Amino acid sequence: MLRALDAILEEGIPIKPAYISFVFPSGSGLPFAEAGTSIENGDGMSALVSLLRPRQGWSLSGIGINCTKAKYIPALTKDLTLRLSELSKHHGSIEAVLFIEPDGGLVYDGATRTWSLADSDDSTTPASWEQNVLRGIPGYPARSETESPWAGVVVGGCCKATTDHIKRLIVAKAGLHPSS
Repeated sequence: MLRALDAILEEGIPIKPAYISFVFPSGSGLPFAEAGTSIENGDGMSALVSLLRPRQGWSLSGIGINCTKAKYIPALTKDLTLRLSELSKHHGSIEAVLFIEPDGGLVYDGATRTWSLADSDDSTTPASWEQNVLRGIPGYPARSETESPWAGVVVGGCCKATTDHIKRLIVAKAGLHPSS
């Protein structure tokens, strides 16, 4: 994607805002990640956040977590936020949006081409999903004493996130209490 944006710029085409999103199926690393770039040691997440640094003539508008179980969102966004704060300290403020788009919690079986509930995982209920997503939003309602380095946060859903999941986020954002 970065090479494609460089090529567009070379052709003189104005670059529109773009963001890049990653999946964390296990909650602790990217699929097919190179050795030594794990989330646990911080190198992997630092490498992802470094993509937000301005490049020659353009920069990414944001970074996201997509198609990942909601139960992993709080730890992942906490780490992304920490890494962006560190990057901003060394390179000046970086205006970037955080995108959070977890899946609905179901597991896809490629052999049978069906979706099913994960064994012994109650984090897929709309109420649990909502709480995990909300806990992952930096500064919502007030997660820490420090100011969030993000210019904004966009929250939604991915595979098998239902209208019930999204409705709960809307209700929470409005400060209302869901009826169920």
